Amino acid sequence: MAKKNELMVQDASALENFNDLFAGYDTMPRLEISCGNSACCQDGSISVGHFYLKDGEESIDLGTEIDVMVLAMRAKALAFEPKLRIVYDQNHAEFAKIAEEAKEEDYATSGPEFIFYTEHGFCTFYLKSTTAKRRGKSIAKHMGACSHLKVDQCSNDKFKWFSYKSEGTAKTIDLPDDTNDVVGDFKNAENVLPDEED
Repeated sequence: MAKKNELMVQDASALENFNDLFAGYDTMPRLEISCGNSACCQDGSISVGHFYLKDGEESIDLGTEIDVMVLAMRAKALAFEPKLRIVYDQNHAEFAKIAEEAKEEDYATSGPEFIFYTEHGFCTFYLKSTTAKRRGKSIAKHMGACSHLKVDQCSNDKFKWFSYKSEGTAKTIDLPDDTNDVVGDFKNAENVLPDEED
């Protein structure tokens, strides 16, 4: 298994057409942070700068703070051109190829992905932006425990954007009986490559 510090770091834009790309694949809800160009903000269903769960066509507003049980982490590389490719094995040649593409192209991303359990159930949290990946260790250090996530507005001389801060908390969240099975499936997910889809 690759070490955490081997994860590639690069800029990448959000994938607004995520649901269309993954039609037919069994995916759990994903935790996102809304921004001004998010479809859910543009249609008024989610406020800008909020955590939200995206589950199929449904978006659930979670506000600016949320408690999560940090259950596991995996590496992930994702590209949707010229065909959909999802690679979880960092030793696979396609992982490095996608990570390299992500340095220049908006259609590709790579980074760590966590599985959380919240009061709304299981969800994933994919750290695909540079800021999110830099802060990932603050989540990883709470592995097997509860983390309190807060939306954080960031800025530099040119831009403003939203990321997160992760803090420890004494709160606990009871886990369901199928937690080990769900986490096992998450950690052992198979790559999705054009020549392996059939």
